[in-house]
Amino acid sequence: MRSKLESWITNQWYNQGRLCHFMLPLSWLYRYYTNSGQIRRTSILKKHVWIIGNFTVGGAGKTPLVIHIANQASAIGLRVLIVVKPYRTKKTFSQSRLIGNNPDPLIFGDEPCLIKAQTTADVLCIAKNRSDCFDLQDKYDLIIADDGLQDATFERSMNWLVVHGERGFGNGYLLPRGPLRSSLKWAKYVDQVVERDGVNENIPGYCLTLDNIISQKTKQTMLPSYFDNKKVLVTTGIGYPFAFF
Repeated sequence: MRSKLESWITNQWYNQGRLCHFMLPLSWLYRYYTNSGQIRRTSILKKHVWIIGNFTVGGAGKTPLVIHIANQASAIGLRVLIVVKPYRTKKTFSQSRLIGNNPDPLIFGDEPCLIKAQTTADVLCIAKNRSDCFDLQDKYDLIIADDGLQDATFERSMNWLVVHGERGFGNGYLLPRGPLRSSLKWAKYVDQVVERDGVNENIPGYCLTLDNIISQKTKQTMLPSYFDNKKVLVTTGIGYPFAFF
């Protein structure tokens, strides 16, 4: 039921559905209580703190970019800390925790575990406040936050905005009338825009490809061609499932 409702709402947002107009009063409330999803200005900090986020609800492709930037920074010798908030986990934390090796997704969430597995960076799971990372800042050269543009309490030295090239900003309205968490007027506080699967030559961009598939049972690595002419049942938990299929 929940997945069907989410699909219906998303379809309304990105296909100019008329029923979104009935949610206008709720969007006024969102605008009032969040100041239209205001983005905090950057400032000069003791260490580089980059926030990689988006203006829309899920599915823009932040996490792959976080992983790429962290790996590039680590490759040139920088000590990197990635800050992430767990989502829908069975356990809540009273204080923020660094993730160890082979973490349990049921405890930390699948996204933090994915980042830990694909980078050599340290990963900090936030209990409540992203600012907890500043207690560890002396150990690192670069702090990267996966999401958090709209976190007004979190200081940063650079704001990155990830835009999905195909979906863009949907109907351009704030939640829940549209998919925007922040009004486009706050783009003036963004330092770098990156487009995923885009065609705009004036904006830096990237695309995601499926290189291989790893069996969770046998740990065997297989090429996608292994499944040619086979019937496969596929599920995905990413924000924009159609990008996977």
